[in-house]
Amino acid sequence: MMTVFACAKDEIGFKYFIKDKIEHSGYFSFYHDDNAGKFHLEITDFEAEFLFQSSLPRGIGSNDIGLDRGQLGDTRLVQFERVGDKVFLRQLNSYYRADSDNDLEKQAIKEAFASSIIWGFKVAKVSKDNKRVLITLHFYCRIFTV
Repeated sequence: MMTVFACAKDEIGFKYFIKDKIEHSGYFSFYHDDNAGKFHLEITDFEAEFLFQSSLPRGIGSNDIGLDRGQLGDTRLVQFERVGDKVFLRQLNSYYRADSDNDLEKQAIKEAFASSIIWGFKVAKVSKDNKRVLITLHFYCRIFTV
């Protein structure tokens, strides 16, 4: 059981963590730590579905395997999920659906066509009330700086 002091310390720690970072508000707010060269994405609504677009902006690419430089990749339906001190970016199955009111049919489709974990992030900081979670972006940061 956490003490009142520990809870207050966590909230102070969260506010202190974001204090000197540049906040960019949006669908997903993020904080830019210019000194450390890091980006921290704030997640407040886990398991909310959103569209994810990937691309290969640089490099030589390869036509043989479909990695063409400068081309957009697939658009994916994804969601963030928190598991302990990790946050997963899960790609949801959007190709097969049960067009029915029957919950058993919907469950059968969900179990038959698996989702995929695209990436796993380590939690950088959590607010006292567990409603705000920050993850550190590494190579994904180019998405948010365009």
